[in-house]
Formats: sequence, structure tokens, C-alpha cells
Amino acid sequence: MDPAIRKEAEAFLAAWLEARRLVQSLNFNRFQQEGLSATQFILLTMLGESDRPLGAAALARRLNVGVTTTMRTADTLIGRDLIAKRRDPDDYRRWLLDLTPSGRAAHARMQAQFIDHVSDAFAAMPADLRSGLLRGLQAFNREAGK
Repeated sequence: MDPAIRKEAEAFLAAWLEARRLVQSLNFNRFQQEGLSATQFILLTMLGESDRPLGAAALARRLNVGVTTTMRTADTLIGRDLIAKRRDPDDYRRWLLDLTPSGRAAHARMQAQFIDHVSDAFAAMPADLRSGLLRGLQAFNREAGK
């Protein structure tokens, strides 16, 4: 491995980890303002990004928690009228979870706030650096995903 490339990779990872920390901090602020735990926020986000109801077992796998934890989290959000659960009409052993209108509004509000914060950071950057950052990250994702 070329030592210069390795040094650039290390610098990229350090910058990426700091960017990740900043994004997580923004996420923390948005779910705290809504009075949600991290797990509740992630569950709400997964449902908000889906175009259909999702099964509890599939959500549990994506959250890396047990189905019982997922259902307890869901029950809390159901109590706040943010999500609804219903039996899967094709398999009555499964529960399907989806956002309620209040849940969709909360998800949209949190997403808009997050995009506003990122937009503020982007607005403070010169256009060529914004463009370079985006192109570079897209290229990295393509290459790393091969």
C-alpha cells in the first residue's frame, strides 16, 4: 500500500468520524426535543422512510434488538399516537407497524429541522468545497461498495 494513500485514508476516517459525531449530536438534539429515546427515534425514522408498514421482526433485525424490545418501544409510541400496529392480513402471527398522521408530522418536523441544520453548515462553506465534498463522498461510496 502506498504510504501517502494510507495517510489520506487515515485523514479521511478521522474527518468522517468527526462528521459522524456531529450528525449524531444533531440527531440527539432532534429526538430529545420531541421527548423520544434513541430507540424510539430510530424506529420512528425507519417507519417514516418506508413506503409501507413494516413487520416488528424485520424492524427488530434492523434495530439490532429483540422483537420484545421493538414491541415495547412500539407500544410507547402507540401510546403517544405516533405509530399504529395491526395484524398482518396475510399472516396473523405478525404485527405490522406504521406511522399515524401525528407520527408523520413529527417525522417531517424532525427531518426538516435536521436538514435546516445541515443546510446552515453547507451555506457557510464555499460552493466549490460543497460540490467537492459531495462528489468525493459519492465516489467513495461507489468504490467502497464494490
